[in-house]
Amino acid sequence: MTLLRVRPGNLCRAHELILKNFSSPAISIRPVSSSSPAWPWKQVPKHSMDSGVPSASDTQPPLDVLEMARQAQTDVSTGNGADGDIDTKIKHVLSSIPAHSNQALSTEVTSSDNEVQLESVSKSILDKSNLDVEGNVTDLSGSAIKKIKSSEDVSFYNYVHIRPFKYPAYWLRDNCQCTSCIRPDTRQRMVSSFSIPKNIHAKSVFQASPGQINVIWSDGHMGEYSMAWLDSHQMPSEVTHSNKVLTFRNFKHRRQAKSHPWVNYEEVMNTGQGLTLWLQKVVDWGYCLVKGVPVTPEATKQLLERIAFIRETHYGGFWDFTSDLTFKDTAYTTEALGAHTDNTYFSDPARLQLFHLLEHTEGEGGETLLVDGFYAAQRMLIEAPHNVEAFTDYAHPWHSSGNEHISIQPYVYFPVFERDPTTARLMRIRWNNYDRAAKIDWTPYMAMSWYSAARHWNAILLRKDQTQKWLQLEPGTAILFDNWRMLHGRSEFTGKRRMCGGYINNDDFLSRYRLLKNGRENTLNQIGTYKTRLSV
Repeated sequence: MTLLRVRPGNLCRAHELILKNFSSPAISIRPVSSSSPAWPWKQVPKHSMDSGVPSASDTQPPLDVLEMARQAQTDVSTGNGADGDIDTKIKHVLSSIPAHSNQALSTEVTSSDNEVQLESVSKSILDKSNLDVEGNVTDLSGSAIKKIKSSEDVSFYNYVHIRPFKYPAYWLRDNCQCTSCIRPDTRQRMVSSFSIPKNIHAKSVFQASPGQINVIWSDGHMGEYSMAWLDSHQMPSEVTHSNKVLTFRNFKHRRQAKSHPWVNYEEVMNTGQGLTLWLQKVVDWGYCLVKGVPVTPEATKQLLERIAFIRETHYGGFWDFTSDLTFKDTAYTTEALGAHTDNTYFSDPARLQLFHLLEHTEGEGGETLLVDGFYAAQRMLIEAPHNVEAFTDYAHPWHSSGNEHISIQPYVYFPVFERDPTTARLMRIRWNNYDRAAKIDWTPYMAMSWYSAARHWNAILLRKDQTQKWLQLEPGTAILFDNWRMLHGRSEFTGKRRMCGGYINNDDFLSRYRLLKNGRENTLNQIGTYKTRLSV
């Protein structure tokens, strides 16, 4: 299978592209010296690299090579020419690319030399302004091709990343980004994946403009790909998640802190900046308080709906409840609740959860407990890695069967620690000892391994000075937290408490967060990349 291969070099901020030509005779490309006053490329004799001197014709504006290629592929797709003419049309386009064009590389078609070499004289060093806080490239417009060799592989060398990536030719053709293949406004496909020839391969690859790579495919289509798109759509290595050590995203909240992250209700409700700040703090810290909330269920519901639709469950949509056991669940009692996550019995647990204490009369207690589950998992990995393996590898049954008309169970068993199958990053914690069912499909050794991990996990959750964070909720202050990351609980209380709140689904939350943070255009351009997943 033909592959587009991404491979690292060193960790300098240079981006280089090695592309291999598939046609025969091969394409021979040679550079001009860096002193060229016009376009960065010049066609010169094969054995006189770096000796070319720009002529008067070198300063002429380039022809529209892209339009010529599009016309060639249109002729083929509309039947204007026999199928056997595809190679002829492609070669005609390639041989018509003007020397030192700013749209495409100049070419010299030969019938003997099977190697294609290109040296870039355009800028390829990215300054620090193009890097985000994690060192990822955010602007690849300065990237350039380094050299091309003719073989069955197309290779893209990227010096920022630390391992090679491979792109199958069929995949790359199927994901062409031109406006004939992808609808610009919705980013939906317009071409059937199954109309692509099974043996599709690249005939030639060239730099159409700074930061833009075009591929002429064996079916006559010209694929268009930006360097930024290629970089953000790199494929993972062949290492499977089962061979990887559990990893963690950088996060701020690790243990006791003197203050809690918070935002103002009016700013959240009236400004996009306030809403973005609220969600960003939840992403960073795992939770965030909202101060100044009117002490009514109506205002609280509007606050939650500021994010997205409220999730409906067997508890209803938006809750407004007291400790009267309306639903047969320990949450509807006055008892203390240990640290847990909600919805362990759903195949897709809710991502966000909001509480607002409307009143607490004739009693005391009921402090809210928060534990950063990711930090607790990291402690377990440091102290006993084999226990992390048990919590990751052994799936467990969960259920909710308190009321007569329901018995909710996930469609498959899930482990306590769920990780991203590609990166091995901890994605979600599913822990509620109240809702755990008896597991039978394991050996005695597996069972004892899991219980050893569970005892260790419980001990970590009980460490008051290391993992537990307590706060007393008050009317007018709501709390929103990440139910995939933060475990919550409460102390026992007396008197009457009235609480309200609700859930938000993961997909709805991330949709809102992405668009607020990145804008629609950037979000659409990153569809399918790790940047848009934010599973933790």
